[in-house]
Amino acid sequence: MAKLMGVETAWEVADEALQILGGIGYTKKYPVERILRDVRASRLTAGSTEMMKLIIQEVAFDHLRDPEFPASWVGHELGSP
Repeated sequence: MAKLMGVETAWEVADEALQILGGIGYTKKYPVERILRDVRASRLTAGSTEMMKLIIQEVAFDHLRDPEFPASWVGHELGSP
């Protein structure tokens, strides 16, 4: 989950920096070009973000199906287990 959150946050920050700089952000004059390219590559290494989300979802649902999992940990938004 940490990798997913870190990569997604880095992507949002780099994208916002590129929006602020405009077209000149794509040039090598500013480090935003390299950062955006590196963050884009890190979204694909060790599994894409979509795959990470599916893995996290599968692990979470496995915990919810476990009869020994404390029901008090489940939020009201998920309903009663």
